[in-house]
Amino acid sequence: MNISSMPTPTYINIHTHHPSPQGITVLNTFLQEFQENDSQQYQSVGLHPWHIEEHQGVLNNLTKAADRKHVLFIGETGLDRAIDTPFELQKEVFVQHIQCAEQLSKPMIIHAVRSYPDLLQMRKQSKAQQPWVIHGFQGNLQIAQQLLKTGCYLSYGEVLFKNRPKVIEAFLQTPIDRLFLETDDKKELSIQQVYEQAAQLKEIPIFTLIERISSNFRKLALFEG
Repeated sequence: MNISSMPTPTYINIHTHHPSPQGITVLNTFLQEFQENDSQQYQSVGLHPWHIEEHQGVLNNLTKAADRKHVLFIGETGLDRAIDTPFELQKEVFVQHIQCAEQLSKPMIIHAVRSYPDLLQMRKQSKAQQPWVIHGFQGNLQIAQQLLKTGCYLSYGEVLFKNRPKVIEAFLQTPIDRLFLETDDKKELSIQQVYEQAAQLKEIPIFTLIERISSNFRKLALFEG
């Protein structure tokens, strides 16, 4: 599908590890597995924090891979304080992704675990201009508001089905024009189910959600407005 001729609003799955014919999906692709081809599948490409120590050498290929037309986002990349990889190394690699995103004028898909304050600090220090999509967001309202103030988008998925009052509060207060939805690595979860749950929680028609998130996607993918 040609982005510039994207038809009527449809389901947007901003971050998934599994291709799907339903709506428009952005397939997460690990940099170490990226293959140059004429794929028509929209992708994001980056070095995940979990893989840094094993595949750090592939970072030399990041800009070349990310410059492909069907690669719409840099990532997923980010910061994770729940793993053993040295945090300073994670930050160094993250900075390289930020620089690539700024150079190519492409937004980023961000993985963040126990690291929202660090993420905010790096957002400000780097003076990044490209939007960041915080995927699988599970922070509270205060963190959500701080991220939104810096120009980030928040993406929610499986957490919307769980009893997580603070996250649900953050979701309800996330403006629709800064919102995305996703299935991440959950094969058993369809993007339609996520949209249905999100619309129910926000008490809005599902078509309104589809229309507004499609507009968000078009803005990030085409750099409109």
